[in-house]
Amino acid sequence: MSEPQPEWDPTYSKWLVTRWSDQYQRYYWDHHDGQSWVFFAWAPVVASPSHQPIPYPSYQTSIDRRNTQQRDGFQDGYEVVRNPRNYFKIGRIFMINWSEPDGNTGRAFTKPARFVVVRPGNGFSVCLRISTYSQQGTTKPGIFPNQHAPVVLQGYEAVVYQGEDGLKERIEIKRENVEVDISPASRINFAKPYTIEHNVKVKNIGRVVGESVRRLEQHFAEFLGFQVVPKQPTEYADETDANEELTTRQYAYAYQH
Repeated sequence: MSEPQPEWDPTYSKWLVTRWSDQYQRYYWDHHDGQSWVFFAWAPVVASPSHQPIPYPSYQTSIDRRNTQQRDGFQDGYEVVRNPRNYFKIGRIFMINWSEPDGNTGRAFTKPARFVVVRPGNGFSVCLRISTYSQQGTTKPGIFPNQHAPVVLQGYEAVVYQGEDGLKERIEIKRENVEVDISPASRINFAKPYTIEHNVKVKNIGRVVGESVRRLEQHFAEFLGFQVVPKQPTEYADETDANEELTTRQYAYAYQH
């Protein structure tokens, strides 16, 4: 079989090669990084008349503005925030479709990931990842408890598993989306911040509340090497006076008007 030929994609302004993954039974795109052809993105599939999967264009799993061009229905419940300045504040918790490499193959796969805003920016925010580590909390091998804090619903105590000595004090949150579950194994990782663009599609989860907002900032500042939280103008998601849990669309509507 001949090697597939690169094709110019005007959407991404890149030369892309379409390949088939036997392991995942779907197509993906490679691009040239200057040295070799490497993975770029998965291609969504639609059913052809012969019932064979074929690539569907304009799909990107990287966390940037092209992620908002995915096919309708692929990101059910995810929306682009029309007023990001009012949404992406310290303590805001949301979910996006996140692409990361498989630990065994190195190939990327996409799954929902949860983040909390710790530093809003102009067009982006610095965020921390919230993970359950396969429902193991920080007992999973290679995960360090002293880099994490448990996430709990407002008014609840943290569930700490045997072997999680050194966890930071819990972070309480207000859930605004009743469609999203909050696992007792949820942990915030303060040691690895991420930059998230404001024009990606998100699903709202809720916000950090009460004293936990300051606690969130303090934990993060400590990992940056500060003894106290640096003084700076800040806006907090917890400034919103919400006394009831909202669906994602209700919440998005509130920030669009």
